[in-house]
Amino acid sequence: MDVTVTQYNEEWNLIFQEESRKIKEIFADALIDIHHIGSTSVPGLKAKPIIDMMPVVRNIEVIDDFNAQMTELGYECMGEFGMSGEAAEQYGNLKEDLANQFPKDIEAYMDGKEAFVTELERTVLEYYSTLSIN
Repeated sequence: MDVTVTQYNEEWNLIFQEESRKIKEIFADALIDIHHIGSTSVPGLKAKPIIDMMPVVRNIEVIDDFNAQMTELGYECMGEFGMSGEAAEQYGNLKEDLANQFPKDIEAYMDGKEAFVTELERTVLEYYSTLSIN
């Protein structure tokens, strides 16, 4: 995947507003809010021209019910993006263990996560490489 960074574009916020309106129509009451995040949300900041959005939902377990409608909008629904529920549970347990082990040492906490995160990243990138994204 090519990486392109461009000058800030005033239209990024307009694109976010339009896409968030469409998403709000689909998710309706399941959606609490949707936020424009990432570099394109910062006025004046050069960025990859990709609008990052973070929907906040009432119940994450019903989100897949909206996949067909999101696909109609042109989004590719990727579930956990290659991270299984089991991996999420393992990661959460590791983080809890490290926090208990190093409650006052953020460096040791972060170092303790490194091997797991590196392997998870490899797995996600492998999963991502199997997708056909235009």
